[in-house]
Formats: sequence, structure tokens, C-alpha cells
Amino acid sequence: MSKKNIPGSTFIADASGLIPTILTQQELDEREFANINQAMTKYLLGSITEKKAPFTLTWLHQVHEEMYGQVWSWAGAPRQVETNIGVLPIHIQTSLQQLLGNLQFWRDQKTMDPIEMAARLHHGLVQIHPYPNGNGRWARLIANIFLKKMKQTLVFWPEDDVRGETSFRNDYMDSLKRADAGDFSRLIALHRQYQGK
Repeated sequence: MSKKNIPGSTFIADASGLIPTILTQQELDEREFANINQAMTKYLLGSITEKKAPFTLTWLHQVHEEMYGQVWSWAGAPRQVETNIGVLPIHIQTSLQQLLGNLQFWRDQKTMDPIEMAARLHHGLVQIHPYPNGNGRWARLIANIFLKKMKQTLVFWPEDDVRGETSFRNDYMDSLKRADAGDFSRLIALHRQYQGK
């Protein structure tokens, strides 16, 4: 199975972590889609309680496993190798814990609105890049779970455009790169643009 490497994506050359027997990229995409939809249904339909979404380190990994666990054996387990983006593997857990601490601080200080907090959370998760694959979708879902927990309208990302070679993906990737340099304005604007769509 070969997968085209799209700029800004994590290329996976090793498919040995696949749980089912998948022979084509289409089969992989279909099974991932079904698995991700189960996780989205769990968290985005109905109410969100502290027990359901405690925003702890363990829970972050649990959500990734819920999104990809029926497809990849490594789902929910932090990567052990360096990738083209992301922190070194030995810093993943500490970086995630620090980001969760920042999120709590932002909430306590009440100096930024929930959509800005969600955008900063989204960026931080992508920047850390804890897993071999699925980091972007996982980060977008976590940010939406946060918005739902804060009783805010969800952001409806055009996922097909995020995954393909599109002008939206270019804009999205550019907004993440700007956030890497400390300018969150474009990423926040994208969250606002797709909120409630």
C-alpha cells in the first residue's frame, strides 16, 4: 500500500501496525473514517461531563485510541521515534501536561474567549505531534470537545479539504506555521470562520 505524501502530513512508510487486513488506501481511509465517526458521536452528540472529558493526559491518549484503535495497534500510544514535525519522543508527555496546565490557566484567568483557547489548544496538540499519525484530526476533535464543554458552538472543519492538496489546506498549514512563530491570529480566524458551519 502506498500513500501520497502531502506537504505537512506525517508520512507512514510502515503499515505493520494495521490491525485488520487492509490492502488498499481506500480500505484504510474507510475504516479510519468509521472509527473516527464513533469517537465523534461519543463526544460531540449529547452532553459533555467532567467524567466523560476530564482533559487529563490519560484521557488525551484515550481519545486518540478511540479514534484509531480499530485500525492501528499503536493508537493512543505516544510515538517512540522522531518525525518531520513534533517534539522529541521523550518530551511528549511533559509537553502535553504543560499544555493542559496552560489550558486550565487560560480558563481560570478568563482573559481570552473559548474560541481562542480552542485554537491555541489545537495548535499546541499539533505542534507536540504525539502519535505516528492522526494528530491533526485528533487535535481538531479535542478542540471541539473543549468548545462543547464550554457550551460553545463547534467548528466544522472541511475535513476533505484538510486532507487533500487544496488551497484550504495551504491556508490551514500556513496558519499553524504562523502560530509556531507566536502569531495565532490566522488560526483563530479560521476557527471563527468555520464555527457553526
